[in-house]
Amino acid sequence: MIYMPAANLRKTSDMDTGAVGHWREDCVRRCVAGPRDAAALRRLRATRREETRPDLAAERAAFDASARGERRAEEDRRREGERAERDERRRLDDLKGYKSLQGLGAGEGGALTNAEMAAKYANAEEYEDDFM
Repeated sequence: MIYMPAANLRKTSDMDTGAVGHWREDCVRRCVAGPRDAAALRRLRATRREETRPDLAAERAAFDASARGERRAEEDRRREGERAERDERRRLDDLKGYKSLQGLGAGEGGALTNAEMAAKYANAEEYEDDFM
């Protein structure tokens, strides 16, 4: 094994990937490692666990899609509430005004037109008698 300060590392563009050199030989410390223990290595390999990395891009896309769906659903609920409010307001305005009474015939609960009155009553006295 070779130990040296990081400032002593030399890496040029013509070197292969993973290859490094050094500037000064006196800064390099070498030590010899002992022999490998095959039984210990086998025990380590038997207990090794592979940790998979999560697919962060897919998780983010799924989160964004669910957030968009929630926002859309909330927007749809808000629009539906506004539409119901507007319809209720329009219905109340029609009840308060005389629009519903204009142009309706006697069968529909509105005022009689002159032609309908002439067809139904021969004179005003008959109309007044029918009023009560």
